[in-house]
Amino acid sequence: MIFTYTLQPIIFTGWSITPLSIRAAITKASWGLYLPLHTLLLGTSTALNPSVSNEYAALTTVMWGARLFPMTLKRMRFGLSQIECNFPPDANIRKERIDENGVRGIYVHSAGKDSDDDKKKRKKVVFWIYGGAFLAATVAATWFEADAFIVDYRLCPESTIIDALDDVVKGYVWLVESGRVKGGEDIQVLGISSGGGLAVRLGQEIRDKGYP
Repeated sequence: MIFTYTLQPIIFTGWSITPLSIRAAITKASWGLYLPLHTLLLGTSTALNPSVSNEYAALTTVMWGARLFPMTLKRMRFGLSQIECNFPPDANIRKERIDENGVRGIYVHSAGKDSDDDKKKRKKVVFWIYGGAFLAATVAATWFEADAFIVDYRLCPESTIIDALDDVVKGYVWLVESGRVKGGEDIQVLGISSGGGLAVRLGQEIRDKGYP
């Protein structure tokens, strides 16, 4: 209780405002120290099956220790928002925040400049729908080597799954009409976990309502 209402807000806020490059370096260094120590002292004994890798066993121990801090919605959302510490984006990637006509998200411009031949080709854009059990996720935690639009849909319990689908559909229509692609055939819809379910429902909406 004391941790939740006193230390947790300080830790979450302090970590969140720390530059990503520093957070990524701390995360990498911490894992670099922890993994060899765990391998030396415990090996794979903490895993469900001793045949797994040392990395898997070390991660299992961390996850077991997390039981000391019961999962809450705030902790879940904070944890998922920090995935980028393990996979920081290329420094050349440019992000464009979108907030137009009820559509929110981030358009990610891939690193590097297009050649003249590339500019003549039809651009393919990934329409990414993140997962998180409809409860937690972040548009900042996913990066691609290609251009991508990461739609920021509403989450439960503040909103409903129907609201989430509505945001996803609006995001798709916005991308088609934004001029960034020549048509729906140039959009690659991808989703993970609950986002995969929304991707399927988006496909059904495209079919039923005649979206391009």
